[in-house]
Amino acid sequence: FSMEFHLPPVLGEATAGEPLKGLRVAIDAGHGGTDAGALGSSGLAESDANRLQADWLEHHLAQMGADICQTRPRDPERGLDERIEVAREWKADLFVSLHFNSVAFDVDPAERSGPIVFYHYRASEALAKSVAQRLAVWWGGGQEPRVQVQNFRVNRNIHSVPSILIETAYLCNPRDEARIRHAGAMEKSARAIAEGIRDHMENLARPEKSR
Repeated sequence: FSMEFHLPPVLGEATAGEPLKGLRVAIDAGHGGTDAGALGSSGLAESDANRLQADWLEHHLAQMGADICQTRPRDPERGLDERIEVAREWKADLFVSLHFNSVAFDVDPAERSGPIVFYHYRASEALAKSVAQRLAVWWGGGQEPRVQVQNFRVNRNIHSVPSILIETAYLCNPRDEARIRHAGAMEKSARAIAEGIRDHMENLARPEKSR
């Protein structure tokens, strides 16, 4: 019998220029290899979109001083449990899985739109809300932040650290797909995610208000 404890990271080296210095973030670009994930009407594969967004997220988090480990650095066949093990062995402080959404065949693909952030354990709720808030601002058009509890394996099985799964947009919706294919959209969405992570860490660093 063993117990595993993981305390929130203390970013003692953080500065105004590098607010996430000392934070270790595992970035999981969903799907990959022969698993293309969802496909957009133009032929855009979710695995490729995830890969591009993961690289931009790494860029923005590194600029903020964070250390990054990507669970799918190129395009290998990598199982869900293997991705989790990579993050555990690297001793990540946060786990962020990147995806683009789709719907069942009996649902109108144009009915659903915009970003959703999923989590499993309550310890991940605050991170999910911070990221969802930033993604809603990026999406615009009166989009409300959407956060949902969901039993995704990568969130459930890495219970020792906050873990979220982000569906940035509905790849099956032609309007959403056209938007994420627009120049700069991947970079901006990744920046919004990075800013949400920064917001979360800054909230942790603030002393609790006196009751």
